[in-house]
Amino acid sequence: MEVRICISVCSGQRSLVEALNIDQRKEPPSVPQKQLQEVPVAEVPKPPKEYKIVYDSSQPVTGIVFSLEGRIFDRVLLPVIVAEELGDSLVTVYSAKRVNPSVIRSYGTVRYADNVEQARSNPRMGSNAMIIPASRITKENMIVVKGEAARLIKETTSHNNDYLSEAKVVISAQ
Repeated sequence: MEVRICISVCSGQRSLVEALNIDQRKEPPSVPQKQLQEVPVAEVPKPPKEYKIVYDSSQPVTGIVFSLEGRIFDRVLLPVIVAEELGDSLVTVYSAKRVNPSVIRSYGTVRYADNVEQARSNPRMGSNAMIIPASRITKENMIVVKGEAARLIKETTSHNNDYLSEAKVVISAQ
């Protein structure tokens, strides 16, 4: 049996991205309604020493890799990344709502890699990808990162460097 799916632009046919109608799509109830841009993250508790975020802070961040570090995660077309330790609830850091629709049609919302080195070698990541370890995966299959990661993402996406809206995101299994 063969199944053909057109993910972006197909001559004379609707694509999968158009069929998903992402612009009009509502997030599932499990996805936090609060977005990272709406939350002050200046006073985030420091993460434990073993929680290490890697990037060169002297240069603009060019992409982001979320390292699952072997945690079980079902690969999905429209992943959701949330942050903990920002008040009393989770906050949405990244979802399809954050990505420009034209970028989704061309590249999708995320790439997957087997390990961090493979993720870094993705040409869309550029030379200074931020590597953020996941702290856990929720039962709803959302990736959770620490509050410090959310603070850094918010800081590095400001000043016309919004790599998230360009879907420069890779999820790495290791």
